[in-house]
Amino acid sequence: MIFLLIALLIAIGSARSLLRAICIKKDNVSPVFASAVFLAVPGCFVALYSLAFLEIDFSAAARALPYTLITIPCFFIGTALQLKALKQVEASLSTIVGEIVTLAGLVAFAYLFLNETLFGWQWLGFVCLTAGIFLTHSVGRRHADLAKGLSYLSLGSVLTAMGLIVDKMILDLGGVGTFLFVSPGIICLASIIFYYAWQRWHKSPLKPPAGSIRWAALLGTAALGTVSLYIYIVTLDTLDNIAYVNVATSFTIVLSVILAVLFFKEFTDFKIKLAGLAIAITGLVLL
Repeated sequence: MIFLLIALLIAIGSARSLLRAICIKKDNVSPVFASAVFLAVPGCFVALYSLAFLEIDFSAAARALPYTLITIPCFFIGTALQLKALKQVEASLSTIVGEIVTLAGLVAFAYLFLNETLFGWQWLGFVCLTAGIFLTHSVGRRHADLAKGLSYLSLGSVLTAMGLIVDKMILDLGGVGTFLFVSPGIICLASIIFYYAWQRWHKSPLKPPAGSIRWAALLGTAALGTVSLYIYIVTLDTLDNIAYVNVATSFTIVLSVILAVLFFKEFTDFKIKLAGLAIAITGLVLL
């Protein structure tokens, strides 16, 4: 059963990564509009699911609301920057850099803000993650036009990591039900408000993508994100072992990179990408 769940998470995660790249690179969907959809659809589902089936401590939920003042801009800006980077960076390179910078950020922020410590081989794992980041960033130094995109991508990934750390604080404060109700629910509501506020006050209104294919890719990406969240929710106890999560994450990154290379024919600097990915995966395993 556990291997089936891991296989599902890997397949869904890699398909979602490819569809997300297609939305931005092929269909030319606005990164800001795509961010709102990618956050609102899963957020709405998870909030409603927790309200219907999970126990919610509403007093803890009220205490957790100030934390969302951090998570909302972290996830919004972080996701938008990652998507914006896709317009300038290859999808395969974006996957590698985005994932390993997020993972390294999670480790660093957990050490700084959650008083979590690294022991023995975990320090070597963190060093490997960092080395993987520097190696893949060397592609940007070889191609000046990629440097700006990689900067957007790295900043977006760091913000995402910070949002996830604050989510962990909300989880510790009120439990699973409260966390799943507060964080995704507030983000969903903020997505809708943000979109309509932008439409009203910005000089260049965000127009929804035209064409059924663009909408299919956009909503397909959001739907896959929703399904992966659902699988994670109903299997929290099963996937509690960090080793299972690391295996799923590692294979998802590898498969996402392979799909991006094949679909977009991104064979430039493939050896450097592969080396950076291998080092980063080694670090993830050690962590």
